[in-house]
Amino acid sequence: MLMRNKYLAATIAAALALAVAGTVQAQGREPPPDEPDPTRDQIVELVTAAMPPVIGDNNQQLVQNLMGAQLAQTPLVKGFNYQRARAAVFGPRIIPNLDRDCPRTQTDAGVPTEDDCIGSLGDPAGDGPYRALEFSKNMGFGNVRVLMRPDISQLPKGPDDLKPVPADMTDSTVYEMGLNYLGALGLPLDEIQVPDDPDALPVHDLQIGFDPSTQRAPVTIQKVVYLQRGLKLPTPLQDPAGGPEMTHVPAPGMARVAFDANGQVVGAMIRGWQDLARNPAVNPELAKTHNQLVDEIVQDLLRNGGGPIGTVKILIGLMTDFQGTQGMLLPAIQVFVAPVADPQPGQEDDVQTTQTTGAYVREYLLVDIEEAEAQDR
Repeated sequence: MLMRNKYLAATIAAALALAVAGTVQAQGREPPPDEPDPTRDQIVELVTAAMPPVIGDNNQQLVQNLMGAQLAQTPLVKGFNYQRARAAVFGPRIIPNLDRDCPRTQTDAGVPTEDDCIGSLGDPAGDGPYRALEFSKNMGFGNVRVLMRPDISQLPKGPDDLKPVPADMTDSTVYEMGLNYLGALGLPLDEIQVPDDPDALPVHDLQIGFDPSTQRAPVTIQKVVYLQRGLKLPTPLQDPAGGPEMTHVPAPGMARVAFDANGQVVGAMIRGWQDLARNPAVNPELAKTHNQLVDEIVQDLLRNGGGPIGTVKILIGLMTDFQGTQGMLLPAIQVFVAPVADPQPGQEDDVQTTQTTGAYVREYLLVDIEEAEAQDR
């Protein structure tokens, strides 16, 4: 069964939503309540303008390139080691309590379960310290979660008790700390694209703000590292218009880890980092053309979209056909649709500031799988 890449879609939706939300809040245009649904010609224009320029009339080479993306030498399914992860979470000599059903790796129907095994210390509902390590019983699903909660008596009682992150915990320092910690959990670091720009590291500050009347400045209490899985392409995708080249393609999987002001981990997560394999059902000769993709997207948005369409963004990525405990790779595009249009030059200040909802992501294959399956029969 085709498993839509909900993790990758969610990640891209979140990333694009942040950009669009910023546009909406500061610059965007709130569509009037009586704005009619767009016509087919209008949707064709939006989709055509958003289509990546590397997608043309013959995309066979593009599909071959995407399907040749480099997989990890040691994937998470092999790199996750319970003893090493246990030591990273609880300490080398502490043995947590494991759930009784951890050995149960199949459902009553005999299929691999998506459930997690949980090892923990402390009472999750109590006031004392609590630590937990959760991980997929079948690591092909690619989920690991770490929870760290101190004794409630150690939590700040008020603003004066907040400990700010020190200046020497720079983004680059925290980024390396995050890679090291997630690597200890088995995350394959060769499936992560390291930014070339040191000022563009995926590290964010978690701040606590105060009412303006208090005249208190926000306090950064944590730094969080966010990672999106990215597989290195055999040949970088060149933008015919001269834009930046694409060296890695997004794939299922995201991870994050948060550090407090003492540099201690307060939580970590690896989500949907599936065990991947190349899909023999993908035939590059059946790659869809630019016009076929535009027509497919437009037809789908007309049937299932509904409402105003102000922004369309399209990204190239990989989704999976999940079989058993393994994701079979499929080349695809993710289409992000929002009901708010970007403003025209000179109109940035003449807008409403109400943030809208209703943005969504859809995925479309770059190859005709049904035709390939028909040929196999």
